[in-house]
Amino acid sequence: MNKKILIPAIAVAAVILIVLFGRFVLKIGTWKYDSFYELNSAHPVKIRVDIPAGAAAERAVYKGTGIGYSSIYAFTLNQSEYQKFINDIYKEYDIGDDPNGSNPGHGYAKWYLMKVRDAANIDYEHDRFPVHLPFDKVIDDDINDYDIIVYSPVGTGTSGCGIVGNPNTGRIVVYGEGHIR
Repeated sequence: MNKKILIPAIAVAAVILIVLFGRFVLKIGTWKYDSFYELNSAHPVKIRVDIPAGAAAERAVYKGTGIGYSSIYAFTLNQSEYQKFINDIYKEYDIGDDPNGSNPGHGYAKWYLMKVRDAANIDYEHDRFPVHLPFDKVIDDDINDYDIIVYSPVGTGTSGCGIVGNPNTGRIVVYGEGHIR
């Protein structure tokens, strides 16, 4: 075989192998799913909620960068299911009613029912809500208009998670993210 053909062929094969390794081993890329079940089967999710039987319009997305990931899933509830879901999450996460967020071991009360857009303006950089994540893949409106139900920011750690809801539409979004620091 001619060297002029062999060297480019080897280079092309190497590039293809690198892309396949990145996509399927390092899980670099974005995958969209039609349900939490599909997402969780492909990429086990760290924050899980019991999706009520009456939930509609499930959508999910996983984004891997090689040094981090985000998994997001969303569903819509009618108004009564929405309120029950929020109340159940409030109890499950022991949010409490301390506006200073001094609930022992948690701090969720600090964020409870705050608009996402307001969490993006907090002075401490690592507490800002991660509006850059691909929320647009699971919702048709603006994530900034959602109310925070549970929020654990990345802070000085390597992972964060949250549950947010839009009381006007009944849409619930659950996300988790992790990074290498």
